[in-house]
Amino acid sequence: AAPDSKIELKLLDLSSLQDVERFATEFNNEGRAIDILVNNAGIRTPTYQTTVDGFESQIGTNHLGHFALTGRLMPSLNKSTAPRVVSLGSLRAHKAPSDILVNGAARTRATAHLIDIDFVKSKEKFSGDDCYAESKLANLIFMRELGKRCPRITSTAAHPGGCDTKMVGDDLKSAFLKKMALQSPAFGAWPILRAASDPLAPTGSYFGPQYGFKGAYPYVAWFPKLAKDEEYATAYWNASVTATNVKY
Repeated sequence: AAPDSKIELKLLDLSSLQDVERFATEFNNEGRAIDILVNNAGIRTPTYQTTVDGFESQIGTNHLGHFALTGRLMPSLNKSTAPRVVSLGSLRAHKAPSDILVNGAARTRATAHLIDIDFVKSKEKFSGDDCYAESKLANLIFMRELGKRCPRITSTAAHPGGCDTKMVGDDLKSAFLKKMALQSPAFGAWPILRAASDPLAPTGSYFGPQYGFKGAYPYVAWFPKLAKDEEYATAYWNASVTATNVKY
């Protein structure tokens, strides 16, 4: 606990790369160090929407927004003696589709999602769940790559399991199923807190609830196979740099 802590609120629209740049510039100009950055924001939508920059809204907000924010906050992170960045994954990351079709031709997802921003319009049926899963896979890829490319930063990740929030809870109409399958947001925060504060957690650590979907104590979580693919991760990172124009 930190009873003497002061809470300060600042507005940021992660779906706008211009607003991310504005926010980061203003914060960096304050001259303060960032010891822990938790990239916790995220959206989930069943309908096709785009960010102001033209990206599918979930990949644009959940991944590209955090990618740009972290990169632009590097001056403040580098002021810390032991900076740490926490990325938010999800069990849904394991459900990310292995490939997609763009205008009838197979393309790597990194290229399709981040370079060809109109790829969704060429699909017969948009899948909000697929794009959300893709954005959460991207968060885990980012976490691992950040630790390799910026060794001064301890880069960790966590997922909350199944939490009874508006993002997940509305999928289950039965109160009994909610009670059996979901846990409270407070319990869902525990893995995030461990990823942010465990002094023994090295770069690359990934935590989740004890029993995967729920459970009080945060345990080591399993990575999706694609999140550990080195070649794919490099392609994804390079595509993210191109999409955001942010270099680390």
